[in-house]
Amino acid sequence: MKLPRNEKGISLVEVLAVFVIFGIITLLIISLYLYTQTHATKQRESALQLTDITIAMNEITRDIRTYDIKEVNAQKIEFANNNVYELKETILYKNGTPFIYDIDRFDVHQSADEVSIKISSRSGQEIETTLLLR
Repeated sequence: MKLPRNEKGISLVEVLAVFVIFGIITLLIISLYLYTQTHATKQRESALQLTDITIAMNEITRDIRTYDIKEVNAQKIEFANNNVYELKETILYKNGTPFIYDIDRFDVHQSADEVSIKISSRSGQEIETTLLLR
């Protein structure tokens, strides 16, 4: 004669299996979230640096079109209205005050009738322009 078995509940093995599967799914979701956050942060910083060097280029271009150039060095440009843009280490200064941070290169070259400017950020963003002088 067989004894009746009561199989209405769940076993310990089944509970442990559910916890393991739940843990794996949670780990995957968390790692995906962290990857997305890291990538978004890098993209935001890159976009901000591109915006910064664009602002600097627009400001310098406006000064070139408005004022006469007094002096041009490799990393410095000075205008007749006494506006001075100069790179010191990784900071672009305007009139002696910090203007744009995290600049890798600021190259200014003047020939007889044109000025070439190249600004690069530390993240690799780069803007280059050549303006004809009148």
